[in-house]
Amino acid sequence: MASQTPAFAAPSQAQSQSDSRGPGLNITGRNISIWMVASVALLFIGMAVALFDLWFQSFYYASTDNAFVEGSYVQVASPGAAQVSAIDVRQGEFVAQGQTVATVRVFGGSAPSAPPVNHHLKAPREGVVVSVPAREGQLLTAGQAVVVLTDPSSLWVVANLDETSVKGVRVGQSAELQITVLDQTCQGEVTEVLPEFAPTNGSTQARSRTTSTVVPVRVDFVGECAGAHPGMSA
Repeated sequence: MASQTPAFAAPSQAQSQSDSRGPGLNITGRNISIWMVASVALLFIGMAVALFDLWFQSFYYASTDNAFVEGSYVQVASPGAAQVSAIDVRQGEFVAQGQTVATVRVFGGSAPSAPPVNHHLKAPREGVVVSVPAREGQLLTAGQAVVVLTDPSSLWVVANLDETSVKGVRVGQSAELQITVLDQTCQGEVTEVLPEFAPTNGSTQARSRTTSTVVPVRVDFVGECAGAHPGMSA
């Protein structure tokens, strides 16, 4: 009986193994090289962007930790020779204009033999108590400060910048002010770039290349910076 040719041929073993890998998967040495080159290129691009950002920050931004809050002070003083009877405020307290901050017994009055007269010391304007140099029972001379106030709406920071980092600083630029003791950041605006000076070591000496020169920059607060008062570092 004659043999019959089958309707289809069975796939070879090699073809069967090739088909089992799935369609479209063809990893070659060339593919790996392309991916390696692309990865290295992306790495260098990322490094270049990071270095540019550092350069940009150093060129256009200046920072220092040698800065202090300043402001105008008002002393509430004794009108004459007196003794402190009472202190009615504490450091850091906000007081209103006309509020009694202390009471003193003023000696002498209109005649040397006149008995002491109680006198209430009042805040000439609203503000924050920055210091209380007097104590109850303390004897005072005329004009001696009992309480010292500052106006919280009239504060600024003097930032001492190195001469090499102040080149890009201009009046009108915005600034971030980090008040160290308050652990908060307030907003400010550069209002003045003062003449540079070279600090000395306690004696008058000629300026030299080894002397670090700083440029004081005044930055006014923009808006409220709660708790800030003169003497704080920024």
